[in-house]
Amino acid sequence: MTVATLLVAVPPAHAATVTYSGFTNFSSPFITIRSCFDSLPTSNRFPAHAQSFSVDTTGSYVLTNISNTYTDTATHTFPTGIRLLLYQDSFDPASDETNCIDDTHNEAQIPPPPTSITHTLTAGTTYICVTTAYAAFDSSPNTFQNSISGPGNITGPGLPPLPTVTPLTDADEDSDEHADADANPDPDEDANPDPDADANPDPDPDANPDRNADTNPDHNADANGNPHPDSHRNADFSPK
Repeated sequence: MTVATLLVAVPPAHAATVTYSGFTNFSSPFITIRSCFDSLPTSNRFPAHAQSFSVDTTGSYVLTNISNTYTDTATHTFPTGIRLLLYQDSFDPASDETNCIDDTHNEAQIPPPPTSITHTLTAGTTYICVTTAYAAFDSSPNTFQNSISGPGNITGPGLPPLPTVTPLTDADEDSDEHADADANPDPDEDANPDPDADANPDPDPDANPDRNADTNPDHNADANGNPHPDSHRNADFSPK
């Protein structure tokens, strides 16, 4: 017995990406850590920006710094980049190790950027992406652009809104049906006439007369219709 295997193509999961911008300066909150478990003396401080968000599908997400303007604090010419830290539920700069679940592992952006965090996120949970300057005490105004991408929708204050889907009304559906009918005419319409139509007339009309007609007169008559002299050669002339 032969068993047939049916292969069904499965479409790839939908991936969403949101991009947002931010900045830090002298008025930003400061934290004292470079990673989730790397406390520094409070004299080392890093300006921080916090972006909260949530996802509607559990899965692996990537938080990435796309670009930034951070440079060294001495000459402001050498790019130094940033750090990313991921918090769950809440973020408090005064207790910066609490709820920190992932980071960029104190890796410098050489050359910067990008730098990123890949982490499994749970649908419906609040997360906070914290962006800090790589250099301590960098209170000069700097800007950055980050992205968050993964298998589900990503929402949060200040993030781009989800696309709005407008449901179709009955009038819209009727209009679509008429448009489809006009654009795709019936292939069986008169555009393809019957090949057996009058374009090919009957080959036996009167234009071809009967070949047995009187156009072939009796070969035993002369041109005047009189019998040929030899036509009576077989007649019986014997006396009676």
